[in-house]
Parts: sequence; C-alpha cells; structure tokens
Amino acid sequence: MKKTVILLFFALLGFSAVQAQTKIGLKFSPTISSNRVDASGDEYSLSTNGVGLRFIFGPYVDVMLSENYYFHSGLLYVPKRVGVEGTAQSGGMFDEAYKTHYLQVPVGIKLFTNEVALDTRIFFQVGGALEILINEENISDDAVLIEDFRFFDANVSLGSGVEYRIGTTTILSGGITYNRGLVNVVSEHNLMAGDLSVKNDLLRFDIGVKF
Repeated sequence: MKKTVILLFFALLGFSAVQAQTKIGLKFSPTISSNRVDASGDEYSLSTNGVGLRFIFGPYVDVMLSENYYFHSGLLYVPKRVGVEGTAQSGGMFDEAYKTHYLQVPVGIKLFTNEVALDTRIFFQVGGALEILINEENISDDAVLIEDFRFFDANVSLGSGVEYRIGTTTILSGGITYNRGLVNVVSEHNLMAGDLSVKNDLLRFDIGVKF
C-alpha cells in the first residue's frame, strides 16, 4: 500500500511536468496535533489529554487550471500525537499517549486572488487527504488502552495563506491549514464494553517554496 501511494504521487508529478503552468515545491509545517475521543456506553468517561507539537514536511505540486485556480497535491510525512485520559466505573484510570506516523497524499483546490501588492497574492485552499500509517509507538510506558491503529486515516482541510514571488520562477508562501480527521484511527482496544473512537485534528502553520 505504501509503495502504491508513492508510485501514484510520482505518476502525478510525471503528468504534471508536461503542463505549462506547474510548480513543484517543498513544504515545512510546524503543527499542533490533537484528537477527539468518544467511548460508547456509560462505563467509561474518556477525553483527550492534551496536544503535541509535530513537524510535517515533503514535496508538493500546484497545477494551473486557470489563472486563479490550481490543483494541489503532494506527498508529505505527517507525524501525529494521540492522547487519551479518563476513568472507568470499575476504578480503572487511563492517561496515555501515542505517536503515529503517516505518509499523506493531499488533494485540493487553491483559489488565488489577483495581486494585492507587487508580486503578492492571497490564496484559499479546500480539499482533503488520504494517509497511510507507516509507524506507531507508545509515548507512555504503561499505555495499554489502544492495542493497534488502523493502517489509514483521512481528513478534510481548509486553509488560507499568501504567496510572494521573488525573481522569475521562485515563490515563497506562508499560511495556516486546519485538517479535521474523518476516520476512527483505533482498530483494537482494551475497553471491556462499548467502543472507542479517536479522530485526529491538525492545525498547521505552513512555510513553502515553489520553483
């Protein structure tokens, strides 16, 4: 599956390379990683136990559809933090955290304004992403609640930012993006009754350069 995702991305790059108005870039994003927690039934009271700072990076492409509309994709390394705390009626307590690592293929549309200042444009971005799990690990030494994570995740995203052209081909960009998870990333857990749902959320501060 991971090889398929990588091959699909480079096939997209190959297709994009023949387009007259394609920009390939690199992105680095300091990110606040959090999650939403829900446990079905009345035997458990669980919630998220905080946030973590993570760093997303990787290549991306913007393919021109019209003067102000671009197709956006890429292949990003996306680490996340999953945290759960709470109690059970039986007296058990949970305060656990995990690291998960994904390869992400975002797909979206960028809408650009005309120049608001010399060589400067504002953009708005909407889309989603498919993510393949490549690694998982416990942060808490005694973490026992979550046994295994699903091999994939998916999210919807909304963002905005600004691009500034320097020279004839190089463009710098900065922005903010919110990714809201759609999938329960827990596949196996140790709750004695009911089910456990954990969905990831990311708030990214994007810094990029296109060539």
